[in-house]
Amino acid sequence: MLASAAALFAALWILLGLSILASDMRAHRRAGPLVRRPTRIADLVDGTPAKLVGRLHLGDETLRAPLSGRECAAYEVRVDRRRRLRWRECERRRGQSGFYVDDGSGEVFVPVDGPLRLQLEVDSRYWSGKRATRALARFIGVLAKADPKARFRCDEATLGEGAKVAIYGSFRRQPARHENGERPYRERAFEFVAEPADGAIHISDARAALG
Repeated sequence: MLASAAALFAALWILLGLSILASDMRAHRRAGPLVRRPTRIADLVDGTPAKLVGRLHLGDETLRAPLSGRECAAYEVRVDRRRRLRWRECERRRGQSGFYVDDGSGEVFVPVDGPLRLQLEVDSRYWSGKRATRALARFIGVLAKADPKARFRCDEATLGEGAKVAIYGSFRRQPARHENGERPYRERAFEFVAEPADGAIHISDARAALG
């Protein structure tokens, strides 16, 4: 009896370990070029692809996340709809604005007017129903009217001030001043601007990318 219980206990731990390993492998595949070793901003070579890891600082223009109201540089909201027993994604909305990344050795500017690949960890989850927030009711208003019998859940992910973030791209050196004497991108002192590499600027706050 004891031997059977011990074998069952060991099997459960093995299954748990395999599940965690499979999850980590999927996370590393999603991270793509962000799994490589980071480069210090001070060591960047002009025009060369690299991965950076540092703290995010908001730019001159910021956003408000639609559900939490958090001030941020980027957000992503996934809307799932439940009919009967299954949840299925029915909509995904995203917003982003330019921001800075500082790793202690320097600072770069990350514009968002080109192709991006965002991989953000979920900050909070919201449910429709009697206790739904007003922000959620407004956010899913059209969807709820089109399908009043369905239940909805929304996962929100944000990148706010001070968030640790990984960036992969090609980094171009910028002149210290324009011809008219003004600094590019207002008065922030930085030397490099991120550009797409491997088809996009890759941005993530996932553990697999930050490690």
